[in-house]
Amino acid sequence: MAKNKQIYFLFCEGCGHHVDTSKLSVSNIDEVRSNLRKYKCSECGSKNIIIKEKPKAKKIFVYVATEMTTERVFHKSTCGLMRNVSAENEIRFKNKENAIKRGFKPCASCRP
Repeated sequence: MAKNKQIYFLFCEGCGHHVDTSKLSVSNIDEVRSNLRKYKCSECGSKNIIIKEKPKAKKIFVYVATEMTTERVFHKSTCGLMRNVSAENEIRFKNKENAIKRGFKPCASCRP
């Protein structure tokens, strides 16, 4: 499967059951859309089927800091002190060592 190819699912709004459209005998997503009324859930029999895209995985960085601080502190990504910082002002680190090398010190609250 190509990296840029979007993955779609047929999703039953009745029971939540879903099927990857690549497992169907169709050539493309447009064919699935045009035949959507013909599908029914294999679990509950509902005809209330919709197409959903697979959510894109978010890249998770364990440690973050902000460009807007003069204190040069880095935090765990879950630290409450970072909740109001916008994404464009975040500096992300894959590990503590990288943050320390860039001159940041650990947060006293979340203790990364």
